[in-house]
Amino acid sequence: MKPRDYVREYHKESYYQQLLEAMGRCLPKRGLPLQVANGKIGWTPRMLVICATLMSWASSKMLKDRFEKARSAVVGMYNSRKRPGATYEGFIAALARRSAGLLAVVCQALQKAVGKVAGEFWTVEGWLLFGADGSRIECPMTAGNEEAFGCGGKKKTTPQQYIVTLFHVGTGLIWAWRRGLARASERGLLREMLDLLPPGAMLLADAGFTGESPLFAAPDPR
Repeated sequence: MKPRDYVREYHKESYYQQLLEAMGRCLPKRGLPLQVANGKIGWTPRMLVICATLMSWASSKMLKDRFEKARSAVVGMYNSRKRPGATYEGFIAALARRSAGLLAVVCQALQKAVGKVAGEFWTVEGWLLFGADGSRIECPMTAGNEEAFGCGGKKKTTPQQYIVTLFHVGTGLIWAWRRGLARASERGLLREMLDLLPPGAMLLADAGFTGESPLFAAPDPR
């Protein structure tokens, strides 16, 4: 190996380890094992979550290109471990099977992380504030999407999903979200997330969440 190539590989390996350490500070140590009892499984829970996260950060337009870059980073992070599957199809199939359980573990850990990193910004003027907002997201115009989600606007519009998001006002970080069909209720999706709010939280919402109701009350802090 040429000296220049050696230096390049050294810096790449060093970067991967720094990235792994940085991500590890937010990911839970329990619930996302790097090793599993079944040795045939290449995409273990921790590798799945890290690869999916890196894919969301990648700038490539094509999913397969994003996957290849993310997988390359995962292999660099865990170069002494068994290498995960090399195909996007295999990765996304494994992620789809475990997505719900992995999301629950990761979201809970990230909510705790917000409380740790917020510091003085945890509250605003003494109030623990969370914003709530909903919007429709257009999906590719396919028969499957039209059947699964429906259309929330006029005729001949694309299939859509309705997403309601909670975010921590002091830091601007997303706290939780729920998605539904194109004509889902903002209030209904918000109701599903109320038990995720910390005690004493106050909600800020726009005119789409009309009315005054105990529906929007945070859990009793007592």
